[in-house]
Amino acid sequence: LMHSSHERKFLAFSVARLAVELCPDGDAEMLREIVRPSLTQSLLNNLSKKSTLLHDAAADCVSATVAVGKSHPAKAGVLLCELLRCSRNWDNATSTQAVRSLLEALDE
Repeated sequence: LMHSSHERKFLAFSVARLAVELCPDGDAEMLREIVRPSLTQSLLNNLSKKSTLLHDAAADCVSATVAVGKSHPAKAGVLLCELLRCSRNWDNATSTQAVRSLLEALDE
């Protein structure tokens, strides 16, 4: 069984994933409210070790978020800023290519 804290984090990852997709392109403030420092820190913590219970859920959330950034460059900049605000070494700490992918989306 999952601890209630894990259940809440799993729910937060799921809701954030959907909210990022549904957020209007031009609404940077709303996107910043969705991708808050507490969310990015929790994602970072759960992605930094594969043994964490929520590693797969965090990976799915980040993958979906990056996919949204790739298809909506207006969102990519905000998403990139929020990840880097959490950690300047996001990609190394999480073993993902999220920052790199978002940078490439801005470059297109």
